[in-house]
Amino acid sequence: MSRQSLFDRYEPFVAAAILGAHANTRSAGFRQYDVRYMLEIFTNWVSSAEGQSSLPIQNNQIARYLNALVEEDFATSLGDGRKLRYRLTRRGLLEVITRFVTKAHYNPREHFYFVLSFADMYAGRMIDFVKEEGARFPNSLRLELEALLDPASILNRQIEEVKHELYLLDKRIKDIQKIEALVNKRLGEGVSYENITAEVDRIGFFGFSTQLRFTEVFEMSTVKQGIWEMICGNLLREKLLWEPCRAILLSHLDQLEILKNSREGILGQFGRIWKDHEAFIAKRERKKN
Repeated sequence: MSRQSLFDRYEPFVAAAILGAHANTRSAGFRQYDVRYMLEIFTNWVSSAEGQSSLPIQNNQIARYLNALVEEDFATSLGDGRKLRYRLTRRGLLEVITRFVTKAHYNPREHFYFVLSFADMYAGRMIDFVKEEGARFPNSLRLELEALLDPASILNRQIEEVKHELYLLDKRIKDIQKIEALVNKRLGEGVSYENITAEVDRIGFFGFSTQLRFTEVFEMSTVKQGIWEMICGNLLREKLLWEPCRAILLSHLDQLEILKNSREGILGQFGRIWKDHEAFIAKRERKKN
């Protein structure tokens, strides 16, 4: 399905909002307004990080997203006009759940913690929704869903993704350090600018487009500017751009590792708290009867 690039960043929130709207309305179907309402709630959960009261997603974008689900048989539409409602099919539930949990890169990073917390709190309910959407619920489907929604797996995937990002960033920093040392050495040896850029081309620069060569880039600038970019520019980018980015990634990785080691204890603590509340609720119900 062709989707706006905006959803590449915010789709986990849209998917969660659709799942929430589906859960609240079930057979009656949900409205576009219900999705928008759930979006506002979930945005509020991350508003301190997001810095705004709602996600920059327009109602017409939500409408197009829902209509695309209908076109692909992931949802059915009920009624029309202002009474238009939507209902996810079993295939649709599986598809929306997949879109919710399988994103690799989160920007900002805080969005991942929303996905993890949502899966930790509601995975069981989401599996029940899928089970209720048809007579047959084979064990293979349950196992697939449990694996997809397993918070520990979601957390481990994110840890591996962040480690990979750190590897790429470290490789980039090492490459520019290598280039800076080479250029300084060759300038001291009296090598021509053209030969220096040609040698840099042969070394390559990790992450640089293979369709664009250094010699082509530096032909667009003066010799003075080219040398400045290869020495001072690279060093400044290392100190002012890539090292701060690396520190952020390391902090994110530290927090992920802390969660990995503390999740079970946190969930166990709140599980005990909820058992006390369940006992209180059951006691109240008995008194009513």
